Amino acid sequence: MTTDKANSPSHLSSSNLLSQKTEMENTEAENTNRLGEQLAEMRLAKGFSQRKLAQLAGLTNTAISGIENGRSSPSINTLARILKVLDSDLASFFATYKEDQRRDIRTVVKSDELIDIGNGEVVMNLVHNGNPSRQLAMLIETYPPHSKTDEKISHEGEEVGTVLAGEITIILGEQAYHLCAGDSYVFDTNIPHTFINNSDSETRIISAHSPTTY
Repeated sequence: MTTDKANSPSHLSSSNLLSQKTEMENTEAENTNRLGEQLAEMRLAKGFSQRKLAQLAGLTNTAISGIENGRSSPSINTLARILKVLDSDLASFFATYKEDQRRDIRTVVKSDELIDIGNGEVVMNLVHNGNPSRQLAMLIETYPPHSKTDEKISHEGEEVGTVLAGEITIILGEQAYHLCAGDSYVFDTNIPHTFINNSDSETRIISAHSPTTY
């Protein structure tokens, strides 16, 4: 008499355990993604870039990026530090986090819905339609005369932009590039970079970067 191995109790038990394990891993990954998405929404509501939040929370930009993109799950202590900067706490966060919220994903973003994530000197209006899963971020940037971004910004990804009006100097690593209206740029944003308007006129730039590190 032969035994059908595929239908044996031990085989079924192993299959069920494997299925349950896979389901638990998928659920955990989904929860990590949702947590990161909610933190990103809270950060944007405060007008912070990932870099700014990282500085205020005493973390690295890579850590914040990883949490928001669902690549890593923060410890309770790390989450508490982030929430403190965002004027929240663990109890309030998880009360909201557990609710199924409807997302208002817009096709048209009005001018008064742009989010300024600049440094107070340079205006960087983020075009955000409310979609936490978007793959591209776009900025409308305004540089007053003799203004600049923070020193040596760096974040994962690639950035492309065009100078619409005025002129700008981009310090990329150890190299300096001078651009005028109509000129465009493309570079690896892992390289530390600074944008400087040394002129007496306002400069306007439109840029996009991926992944969405702001």
